[in-house]
Amino acid sequence: MKEHVRVTGIAPPKLSTAPTLPLDMVLIRDLPLPLQKAVVGFLMRKNMDLIHFDQDLYYSDSRKRIMVPTAQGWLGRDTTENSPQKWLMYGNVPYLGEVRQGGTAVLVEDAFSWFKLKWSIKNDERFRFTDPICTLGTNARDSLFLVLVQRSVASLWFYDGDSAGIKGAGKGAARLTVFGVHSTPATAPSGLDPKDMSAEGIRQHLLTHLYGGELGCEHSSSPE
Repeated sequence: MKEHVRVTGIAPPKLSTAPTLPLDMVLIRDLPLPLQKAVVGFLMRKNMDLIHFDQDLYYSDSRKRIMVPTAQGWLGRDTTENSPQKWLMYGNVPYLGEVRQGGTAVLVEDAFSWFKLKWSIKNDERFRFTDPICTLGTNARDSLFLVLVQRSVASLWFYDGDSAGIKGAGKGAARLTVFGVHSTPATAPSGLDPKDMSAEGIRQHLLTHLYGGELGCEHSSSPE
């Protein structure tokens, strides 16, 4: 008999949006095989794979969330697709990533896209001045803008290729430009998120706007 477990298309648990970290987090690789396949299958439907993450992922069955540790705090991604909050941040997580002095910030709106972006340009010298940043939505917080103004020489707004992404990228780029940071909206192709693109597609998209566009990749100083 084949065992089959569903994590998508079911009702979210009552604790789905609880702000506290779940107590039943288990490494995905240590889950019972049927549940492990279901969780990995969910990632694959999002055009993601475990190799795209730079740390181990966990799963909470009581919350039906994939739990992602980051340097800024924990994130939880709903797998039922029916929770009122797709992503849940545990604690004060204003953005993901490191903004280095003299770098070019490439901003995405979704955590999966952030991991896919980081993986796609990892160890590629063409992007040595590139800082992948996730704004956790299309409305970047003031605290992030302050850091970008203080440290970045340029920014590329690589939001989703939909109306919300186009609007958010234009707004963010325009706001930074006012403060003297050369900024360009460069959303993903229509109907796609950055995470939906191949690694080569992501690299070529960045190269078009970083080298072939107005931004350029020349910096007067190297990142710390």
